[in-house]
Amino acid sequence: MVWVYAVILALSAGLITWVLSRTADRLAAFLGLPLRAFNILSYAALSALAFLTVALIPAAVAICALLLWFAGTRHVAVPISFPLRATMSALLVVIAMSGLPAPQFALPVAIPNLAVMMFIYLVWVGVSLVPLGEPSHGVLAAYGVSLALFVVGALALGLPHAIATDSLVMIGALGGAFFSIRAHHAHDVWAGNAVLLFLLGFFAAHSAYAGAWWLGILGVSPVVIYALVRRT
Repeated sequence: MVWVYAVILALSAGLITWVLSRTADRLAAFLGLPLRAFNILSYAALSALAFLTVALIPAAVAICALLLWFAGTRHVAVPISFPLRATMSALLVVIAMSGLPAPQFALPVAIPNLAVMMFIYLVWVGVSLVPLGEPSHGVLAAYGVSLALFVVGALALGLPHAIATDSLVMIGALGGAFFSIRAHHAHDVWAGNAVLLFLLGFFAAHSAYAGAWWLGILGVSPVVIYALVRRT
């Protein structure tokens, strides 16, 4: 029943992404307004966040992601420097980590939990700042591979179902973006990537807290590799 519910939420998230993009396009054309603060990833991020909230994602994570979305849309009118963005992400990750379950790292006792938590924190902040640039089918495919790894890995390792189901919902939202992407809403806006990367970092942290730290690293690798390849 959990999976039926997750699939329904995923399909709904994809549909809402498509509806948001089409509605915004029509309104922008009718009113003659350039939607510089929004792109297809902005719509996907809002859709994913809305349905993950329905799926009972931790409130701290949802609120921090929403704050990033507002900051990202504001960035178009009032540019935010990279140091300020990094500071904001670092503070929000601290808050969001309060929504994680009790850690079950399953590591040798010689490795203190605090050191592991600090490493997870740094990975989450780093992932949140990955420069993916403007939306494209390549960016969406990188997100899709990362999220698919979390779905398959969580099922194979018997991790909490929330990791797999939440990732599936986000796949649905990005699937709607994949099929509705157009040139006029594929410009570079920080808001969408900020939220999606933040949520990806959350899935990695959740996996690590559940004892599968390597799944967290593996799950974020596709978007990191894509960003590195893109810049070469």
